[in-house]
Order: sequence, then C-alpha cells, then structure tokens
Amino acid sequence: YFVRVPKKTKRPDYNPKQEALIEESIGTIFHPSIDNLYFDKENGIKISNLISDFTTFDNQNIIFTHIRRIADCLRKFHSSNIEGINKFNVKEITKLIKGFSKDEKYILKSINNQKYILRLSNIKLLEFRKKQCDLLSKLDNTITCSKILYYGIFDKNYCFFVTSFLSGSDAIEIIKLTDKKKSYMYGIKAGKLLKKWHETSINVSSLSWNDIYKNKKEQLVKSLLECEYSLPLQKKLLNYLEQNLYLLNDRPLVFCHGDFHLGNMIIDDEEIRIIDVLNCSLADPYEEFKRCYWSIIDGGYFQTGLINGYFENDIPQDFFKILKIYTIESMITFFLKAIKIGNFEEYIKFNEKQLEWWGDFDFSIPIWYKGILYVF
Repeated sequence: YFVRVPKKTKRPDYNPKQEALIEESIGTIFHPSIDNLYFDKENGIKISNLISDFTTFDNQNIIFTHIRRIADCLRKFHSSNIEGINKFNVKEITKLIKGFSKDEKYILKSINNQKYILRLSNIKLLEFRKKQCDLLSKLDNTITCSKILYYGIFDKNYCFFVTSFLSGSDAIEIIKLTDKKKSYMYGIKAGKLLKKWHETSINVSSLSWNDIYKNKKEQLVKSLLECEYSLPLQKKLLNYLEQNLYLLNDRPLVFCHGDFHLGNMIIDDEEIRIIDVLNCSLADPYEEFKRCYWSIIDGGYFQTGLINGYFENDIPQDFFKILKIYTIESMITFFLKAIKIGNFEEYIKFNEKQLEWWGDFDFSIPIWYKGILYVF
C-alpha cells in the first residue's frame, strides 16, 4: 500500500521528522496538508476527507488513531480475511462521521459507482446483530429502509455489515426549509411507516416488556442515586416514575426501529426513507416516540404529524402519560452518559428543552404537540 499526495503545498509547521514517525506508526506515508489518501495502486482505492480541520493537528501527539484505523480497515477490507467481501468490487471508502453510534461507518463505492454502507461493530455484538438481521428480514417489502446485504467477522475484533445505500436528501435539512403544513404531512407519512414497521409479525410469546423495562429502570435509578451529581427536579421525576410505572403492565412487545427520528430519515421524491436500521429491538411501541428531541426542529409540526399519522388521529388516553415515563428515562440516561464522557453542554440543552416542553413535568401533554390538525 502507498499514499499519493494530491497537494504539493506544505503547512508552515511541516516537520519531516514528524512525518517519518507518523509513517512508522500507521504504516503509510502521511502528509498533513493532503485532502485524500490513495491506497493500493492496482485497485485505485482511496480514502476521502479524513481530516477536515487541520487546526486539530497536535505536534505533541503524532499518532492519529482514526487515520490508523481507516488505513488498517482498507488493508483488511481487501485481504483474504474477509471472505466474500470482494464481491462488492469496492474502489473507494469514505469515512462517515454523522451519528452518535459507537460503530464505525464507511460509505463504499464500487467500480460501477454503486454505493453501500459498511458498519463495523464490536465482535461481542455479533450474536445480537445476527438476531437483528433476522428480525429485519421479516419487514414488509413496501417499507423503504436500508437492507442488510452481507455480514461477517472482521479481523477477529469486529463484526461487519454491508447495507444498501439509500439516495435522497437529509430529512432534517428538508424539514428546516419546508413550511408547517408540509412538515406536518411528512410527519403523517413517517407515522404510517412506523406503524407498518411495528406490525411486523414476530414471536414474542416468552417475553414480557414489563419485566424487561423494570430491570432497566432499576439499574438506571441505582446509577443515578449513586452519582455525586443530581438531576434538576430529580425527586419529582423519580416520584413520577414510581407512581406511574404500573402503566407499563401488559404493554405489547413489537419490533421497533430503535432510533426513529429525523436524523435517521432521508426524503426522496416526497417519500420518507429509513436508515440506520441496526438499532432495532423488541420493545413497547410507545417507547419509539421518546426520541422526539431530534425531530422537533420546526416547532413540533413534524412530530405532531408522526403521532397523528401513527394513531390515525385517535390518540390513546395513556399515550402521553407513558411517553412522559420514557422521556424521564431518556433524561436520566443522557445525564449519566454526559457525566461519563464529560459532555455537559449537550446534556444541558437536552434537559432544558424537556423541562420547557413538559412545563417542569407539570403538563400532561408537551407544548410541542399541536393536536389534531385538519386544516391550516
């Protein structure tokens, strides 16, 4: 493998000795001013846009973990260690930065310009991922979403999955630019799509959502109470959980997308398409709506449409009471994660919005929900 440098210019702080050390560390030639790294002269493989902001270049830290990982990924991707993967005839791999998943994601491009998504997960998730693939295979063919095309073991430490690449525009960007009525109509389409997803026929006879969630809730509360910090209105929120947990008794268990919000949707020819399907699981269908934080960018019209479309304008009396339970759970989860990784800024925004929308959890319905809208 080798690297071809598209640019001849050098940064003012360019250091030949440092470059040599980096070359030794990652096994490739690295130049801090390049836009693209090209590997494997015979196959014309390249990695695009590895670093977009060179101000992060640290003279004291010459080993770029993410660059090394991608370099290793390319080598192993085209080695005999990954049985069958070469059938996709990949000529280009681009790192996919978008999203919050711990998985590493890449866009693959074949010699015929066909695109795919490569996703790398920890090998410990292999059996769980296999079960997810089995569930996804049962989806109705009319549901337009990413399809699992191939999966296997990657270099002993990872399991890999190749999924179809769906063309279209980022749904978030579309909703930002559209009017309230159209945003609401997109929400209705998404709600109907989600309903069809939940109607997938699966066998859940031996499972109980109440037992699953009770254990999850107890672990979360235990971690929260052992934490040196406290949630705003913590006592009030925990009291609501305790007093209303009975609402989850006998809740149905269905096949859920697991991360259903605008960030995992694209829009093409006015239709909603679903991506990032490897978060799917068996859960209460109402839990799917707790991720609304990432969809309320238009004052709530899309999310209102999603709820109304899902329930066909007949909202169950217990829906918002149960949604409040899942919202509090999300706040606790986000809070504990923020403490663990030190990202309090994002948590504060998330928490403040939830308190605003639910009126410090005195409201029975969040303020972003607009009700049943027939005519604007």
